[in-house]
Amino acid sequence: MLQHLILSFFPRIKTSVPAGKRVLSLFFLGMMSLLPFQTSVAQHTSPAFSVDFSGEALPEALQKVAALTSADLIYDPRIVGTRPVYRRVRGNTTAELLTSLLQGTQLDFIILSSGTFVIVQSAQRPPDFGAFSGQVVDAATGEPLQGATVMFADASGGTVTNRSGFFSINNMMSGRHELIFSFIGYEAVRKTIEVDGNDTTRERIPLNPKPLDVNPVVVSAHRSMLPASWHHETAEARSLWSTGDRHQCAVQSLSLFSGVQHGLPLSDTHIQGAQRGEHRMYLDGMPVYNPYSFGQLLSAFSPFAISRVELEKAGFDASMGSHIAGSIGLKHAVSPQHGENLIWQADPLSTNFFGSASHTTPTGNRMNLMAALRSSVWDIFEDPTLSGTLSEWDAIDPMLYSLISAQGLTSAGMRSFQPVANASNIAFYDVHLAGSAELGAYRRINFSLYSGLNEVETDVLAREQFFEDGFMFSRDHYNWQNTVAQLGYDWVVSPRLDLSFQAGFSGNRMRHNYIMADNSVFAALAGEMPLSDAEVFSLYRENLGHGALQHDRNEIRHFLGRADADYAINPRLSLSAGIQADFVASSFDLSSLFYLPAGDEQRSGHFSTYLNTHFSLPGPWRFTAGSRLTRLTGSNQTFLEPRAQAQYDRQKSAIGFWSVRVAGGLYRQFINQFDITNAGPSSIVPSFTIWAHDSRLPQPRAWQGSASFLSEPAPGTTIRLEGWLRHQPTGYITSYDRLLTDSGHTREGFDAFAEITDLNSWGGSVRLNQQLMGNSLNLLLGYDYSYAEINMQSQFGRVMPAPWNQPHSVQARVMGHLTNNWTVSGRWQYISGRTWGFRQAYYDFLMMHNVHGIDRFDFTQPEADRLPAYSQFDLSVIYTRSIGITQLQTRLDLVNLMNRRNIIDRGVHAHAMHEDGTQELSVYDRRMPGFSPSLSIQFSF
Repeated sequence: MLQHLILSFFPRIKTSVPAGKRVLSLFFLGMMSLLPFQTSVAQHTSPAFSVDFSGEALPEALQKVAALTSADLIYDPRIVGTRPVYRRVRGNTTAELLTSLLQGTQLDFIILSSGTFVIVQSAQRPPDFGAFSGQVVDAATGEPLQGATVMFADASGGTVTNRSGFFSINNMMSGRHELIFSFIGYEAVRKTIEVDGNDTTRERIPLNPKPLDVNPVVVSAHRSMLPASWHHETAEARSLWSTGDRHQCAVQSLSLFSGVQHGLPLSDTHIQGAQRGEHRMYLDGMPVYNPYSFGQLLSAFSPFAISRVELEKAGFDASMGSHIAGSIGLKHAVSPQHGENLIWQADPLSTNFFGSASHTTPTGNRMNLMAALRSSVWDIFEDPTLSGTLSEWDAIDPMLYSLISAQGLTSAGMRSFQPVANASNIAFYDVHLAGSAELGAYRRINFSLYSGLNEVETDVLAREQFFEDGFMFSRDHYNWQNTVAQLGYDWVVSPRLDLSFQAGFSGNRMRHNYIMADNSVFAALAGEMPLSDAEVFSLYRENLGHGALQHDRNEIRHFLGRADADYAINPRLSLSAGIQADFVASSFDLSSLFYLPAGDEQRSGHFSTYLNTHFSLPGPWRFTAGSRLTRLTGSNQTFLEPRAQAQYDRQKSAIGFWSVRVAGGLYRQFINQFDITNAGPSSIVPSFTIWAHDSRLPQPRAWQGSASFLSEPAPGTTIRLEGWLRHQPTGYITSYDRLLTDSGHTREGFDAFAEITDLNSWGGSVRLNQQLMGNSLNLLLGYDYSYAEINMQSQFGRVMPAPWNQPHSVQARVMGHLTNNWTVSGRWQYISGRTWGFRQAYYDFLMMHNVHGIDRFDFTQPEADRLPAYSQFDLSVIYTRSIGITQLQTRLDLVNLMNRRNIIDRGVHAHAMHEDGTQELSVYDRRMPGFSPSLSIQFSF
């Protein structure tokens, strides 16, 4: 009777087996069941059936199981619902398959006497709930991995790790669960864990590094929640894949990644078309101001001190702070690996030392310490390639000299100089000290200290070519000092609550001096005494006080304290919140050789808080929505920054794994950077920086959105597409009208050097990574398009293409792991569409002195002043060998192997004087170095 009622009310899933064959099959099976089978026959070494489900609705999954096993199955649609299924189901019989499929659904089944399976609600007592927490670490070093993803295998929820690699998931049904632990640059781990009711399960999860072409690892904002190939790849040592130019460091690796413009000497880092000062660089969570050595040629950090770089671009969430373009987060290489590690490395520019040690207490807690030191070797050995380049770059520009000198600038009287003596001095060092200590199962304290000094100085003596036999001497000197210190504490209070605290300091001081001396100084010093060029050069250098002096000074000090909390309501819903207090003091002073004097001292406090809601829907959907509130001392304004993100991951599809992410919101900035163009005729560094944070002014703001797409259509193939759009109705730029003309503005504060404007930018990029020959060969291809425009009414009277923009950028990289000892890598970069081809001082300094051009050269149309395409190919050969307890690495870097002398910018000079006194003007180029080989040696203990 029950059977007839069930069959009359519930739908039956028909199989494709004809009725006659089913009767014969049942008869045959019944007869076979009477035979005395051996026990071993009933045992199977592996399940007979295996079915993968990737988001199918439960009724569809039930139908597949019924079709696979030729079983009759009925159910009530109201009970089953349409919940998605993300699971691999295995079993030898229909009953085993259904048991696996219905696990955790509060559904069960009964078998009627006819053999029909009926899905019913489970009569068992509701299960207990527990929690699972732990730490995700690097398997090779033990280093905690911040931002690693912890997801249920069926994509029903998950979380990410905090700054110390800790995670916690509460409200988990007791029993077995499959979780996937993943992080960019590491092999994902799929693990089955057992959760006890009313208890917390704890575990440490190590992830193995993947074969990488970049060291350190660079992590982008779009991270897939479901790894595409978690079960097929093997890991190899990262050191064998470490590539790049001879100045390996964390910052240099940024040029490989979409939306980041970096790598050309004398050009700074720009993120997605934004200005240089519209992103911030962080070291262990603390801002680093002017993080460059030798102007903008080298990074300010030891190549061994930084282990990880984290990029946040358009669309970052409210917890990341207030910046227009994004952030670059650097992490110190604090390794908990047992034992001691010591590295010494030397190359033609510097020598590096790195050491680390760890200790495990009797209670099982780890303590880790690292130290790194880098120092220049210019006093011992002057790199001939770099020395020759500096001699070319500090040549005296006749246009700038003639305008500044008493003679003035005319097309018939331009002074032209031929260098007769040069001297350069480069000095830099940086010291890193960092450590961490575990204070129990889920408490960790960490600290770091960084101090760096960078100094560059060039002297040049030049002789006039066409006029009286006179000299021109100049010295260009720069000094930057950085200090960063921080102390942090992380605590997993419970499976629901995660707390982090940090306090720190960051400071930067810049000093710039430019000295000029002409014939009158020489006459006063030497009189009628005949001197050689070398003696004249020494005479000028020993009597610098007689020349005209430009002195520029800038200093910023930033104290920061913050607290962050993450609270998990359930595996699908969590909240993150934080408070932060910033106290900033800065000062600047510009003297009056090139610009009108300007100066100011500023102090401000910024108090901010944020709240984010993270939630996921059934299936691989994840959303983040939140906002940041900031209040500035000195004003009664509170600034709101709403932001949101949405991400969808698809594990299996016709195109393989893919993931899409859209994000955007309102972004503001309260500490602003301004670049002042160097007007010195022989300046090496194109600009110097000052900082401003005036709460009484309109604060920069931008609306921006981004979309990105990741795909892995086949094992070893990864495709990334990215697009972004930014509208910035309020922004700041340096005002050369105010720096160079007495237009009634005060000579103190913001009005002395800056003005408000608007900017817009957009672009897109594509990256293709391909691994071949079992990961022994790695290929990367990339293309970036960028457009940025800026309103420059006060200077040009119209909207202009941004000076820093590089419209088209193509790059290719190939890397081969030939043997266990040999690695070869090649990198090619191509950039086209660069404009603003003359020296920036022509547009910023000459234009504001009403010099709109000279002869046939016009400086009023920068967008028409195009530079030739930039192209460079670098090749590196790395040999690694173990010698006892020592590992030797020898590295040969063939930089600019094709010896292409790429143009940085251009100037105008007089290259000939006619008998009638007229001059013939032409363009001269400042070029990058040609072919530059370099050999470095590294010992690791």
